[in-house]
Amino acid sequence: PQIVDILDATMGSLNRMKPKEVTTITLAMAKIVKNIRSRPQKKRNAAQQAFSRVLFNESWSLNESVFYELAKASKQQLHDFEARDFSNLAYAHALLGYDPKFDDGSRLLNCIADKVLAMKDLKQFKPQHISNIVWAYATANEKHPGLFKRIGDDILAMQDLKLFNSQNLANIVWAYATANEKHPDLFQRIGDD
Repeated sequence: PQIVDILDATMGSLNRMKPKEVTTITLAMAKIVKNIRSRPQKKRNAAQQAFSRVLFNESWSLNESVFYELAKASKQQLHDFEARDFSNLAYAHALLGYDPKFDDGSRLLNCIADKVLAMKDLKQFKPQHISNIVWAYATANEKHPGLFKRIGDDILAMQDLKLFNSQNLANIVWAYATANEKHPDLFQRIGDD
């Protein structure tokens, strides 16, 4: 009952939350879903069992109504998002395996990509943000060649790649390969550095 009360209070206050708050909640809930999915039902602890009843329906499919409302609240605020917010939201929806379609026919991951592409430059994106975004689109099997080209071009324009750790670079290479996005200059640069 406490989890239901907390979820109800959270969902009821979405219109008053800032972008970071909405994306943080979405990411935390996506991680809970991932954790629950990774454990057999008999091995879930009491908290996981309680969250299971709220975040999944009777057929063990994702309770999309909860995540649709979070996505809708996020979409309304995309114009105020910072790099971390874009990264966390895309990452969360890739973990969920859920890219909601809105009443206007748009999909959340396309809306995120469009906003990122509209940015003058991607300098506010840290290596982790860049890595998470391309990982999310590849994991979600969301084709967006323009986003991959733009991110690859922006990485190439950097003075050096020392800010990227080996995990960031591995995720980027994996994402491009998985998404079947070709960017030979990027691969060459990563290989040279």
